[in-house]
Formats: sequence, structure tokens, C-alpha cells
Amino acid sequence: MNSIDSLDIGWDRTCLNISSHLAQPICELSRGFIRVITPLKTDEFENYPSLWKEVAFRAGLVFSGVLMACLLPLTLAVGLITGLGSKLFKAIGYSLQKDGYTHIRGKADEAPIVGKATYFDLNACAAAGGFSITHGGPIDWRLRVDWILEEIRRKQPGTIVLQEIYDTDACEWIVKALENEYAHFFTHLGPTVWGSEGGCMVITKHAYSHFSHTMFSNTDWTLRRGYAILELKATPDADKPIQRIVGTHLHHGSAEESAEKREIQFGEIREGVRARPDVIQTFLTGDLNIELKSDEAQNTFASTLIHHYDGKLPTCTSTLAAKWDPKYTNTPPETIDYFSEFAEGLGLPVQLAKGVTCERISMYTPGNTQKARSDHDALYAEVPVAG
Repeated sequence: MNSIDSLDIGWDRTCLNISSHLAQPICELSRGFIRVITPLKTDEFENYPSLWKEVAFRAGLVFSGVLMACLLPLTLAVGLITGLGSKLFKAIGYSLQKDGYTHIRGKADEAPIVGKATYFDLNACAAAGGFSITHGGPIDWRLRVDWILEEIRRKQPGTIVLQEIYDTDACEWIVKALENEYAHFFTHLGPTVWGSEGGCMVITKHAYSHFSHTMFSNTDWTLRRGYAILELKATPDADKPIQRIVGTHLHHGSAEESAEKREIQFGEIREGVRARPDVIQTFLTGDLNIELKSDEAQNTFASTLIHHYDGKLPTCTSTLAAKWDPKYTNTPPETIDYFSEFAEGLGLPVQLAKGVTCERISMYTPGNTQKARSDHDALYAEVPVAG
């Protein structure tokens, strides 16, 4: 076992899970409210195939809401106790973390990297309380996570980088499903008690020499995004790493101010890479919220990145969100998910890889809210090992 395994004492994970369980009544109330106001179409979202069955189900939700209103003092008391209890255990869990993240040791032995390293990247849109529908359009993550896991198992990537794993239960579901196949899980990145974590989750089969998560300087308590650096070793007993993967999710938004924030965030990632001592192949993956062939991409990345996904097809759709909110109807598809490589000759400790391949994996049919695995497509990359 890797000596770093000694960091995984588990109390941070335990407290964060308790926090999640205490928040469940509020999350289920939110999920029920969203179900009631969701467009009443039998072929969309989580709705029943039968219109009358869906109407009856929603009537039951409304009746439950009325009953809770009639018992308002009790409802408020339960909500206050569970809500504050959830925040208390969340704060304790974060205080017990090592260096701002939770490390979970899987049951699998650390696998050697033979010939090539493989990577899988996906924005999974796994929000709590039913907010996946309002956020990106796909149905609740519980109804589609097994479809995502099916795709992961089909490709068998050595390392996985996920974004928008906001719900602790989603994190635990993924760990439980993959713990016999993967050695290390890094999660709860970007701790914040009252707001939302950054949402990134990094999973690997391999031994590693370094993992860190650094929060961006221009985020606040509402959403603590940052970037994770994982350096992989060819074998558990190797002295040096052979590849470095940086996983992130940059600031969203189309305004000029948002572009400036993303430029600052990418600059911080670049400096984080510069601080690493080993000269190795180095890759950046994640939802960067920058259109691949835009002026912003050119200005932000300049000659720093080599993009291994060619962008021939988009990686993100607004057609699912448009079924919830018509304002997204005319929003064009986007290519904002990346698997890219840091270029040589810029004073960075990087070595250029040869023969890298990257493919897009379809995770949605535009407009089909019931079958979409996410509102983003996944990227799968194969990187030959140097030497």
C-alpha cells in the first residue's frame, strides 16, 4: 500500500456523511417542490408516462406540503434542528480534512501503468435537492448515475476526473460502485460550510506521489472552485511520477467579468504547475466554460495548451435546460470540455507526450431529458507512457 494511505483516517468522511444525512429532509422538500413546478409533460423529466398518474403524484406532494404548513411550528423546528446539525457536522468534517480534501482508499490494489495511461473526464451535473433539472436539465442524479458508471466501466479508464459532484450522497454512491476497481478517491474539494464545494472528484487506479487541491483566489464562500493536481507513478515502488493531471472547473458566465475571472484562474493553474519539481507529461482536463475555438480561448490559453479534443462536435447542450426554462431555447451547443496538454518551452516543468488520442463519448441526445446521462459529453484520452 502507498504510504500516503495513512492520511485516510476516515473521520472527515464520516462527519460529512452525517451532515448529508441530516440535510436530507430539506433536500427532499426541495426535490418535491421542483417536481410540482416542473412542466407537466408525460415524456419529459421524471414525470410518469401517464398524465393522470403524474397529476395524482403531484397532488400528493401538494397535500404533504399543506400538512407541513398546518404543522408549521413542528416543521420549522425539525428543519432548524436538522439544518443547523448538518452545518455543524459539515464544519467538523472540513476541520478534520488533511490539506482541504478527503482521501478515500479504495479496496483495489494500486495498478501499474503499462504502455499508456487512460483518462475519463465528465461534468456529471450531480446536484442535491433536485437542482440538476434547474441547473442543466438532466433528471436527478440517482436516476442516471448507473448509466454514467456503465460508461466508465466500458472504457475502464485508469484515472477519472468528474465535475459537479455537489451531493455527498452522489460521491458515496460512486465510491461504493467503484471501490473494488479503484485505489484512490479524492473528494470534498473546496470546503465551505454555508455554500457549495467546488464539485470536483478525482479517482485513480494507480499509485501517486502527490495530490493537492488549491482554491482559486477569486472564489468566495458560495462556490469554492479550484484545481486539483495528481501526479501518477508507473508502479507503487517507483521513486518519481511519470504523468501529471490537473482537474478543474472554471468560473461560468458569459459576461466580460466572467472571462476575466477565468483568465485569472487559468493563470493560477499555470503557476501551480510551475511550482511542481518534476519535469513530466502534464495535462489539463475539465469543464473550462470557454468555447474551444473562441477568441477567449485564444487569449486565455495562447500557446500554453495543446488541445487533444479537436472540437468537431460540441460537448455541452442547453436543449435539456430549455425544456425547463425557454430562455435557453436559442442557446447554441458549446465545446467547453477539454483534455489538453501543457506545451514545452514556457518555463514549466513539463515534457511533451507523443501519440495522445482523445475521443468524445456521447452522454445525451439533444432535448431528451429522460435518457440524458448528463448535459455534458465525456472525454476519454489515451496517453502513451514516456520511455
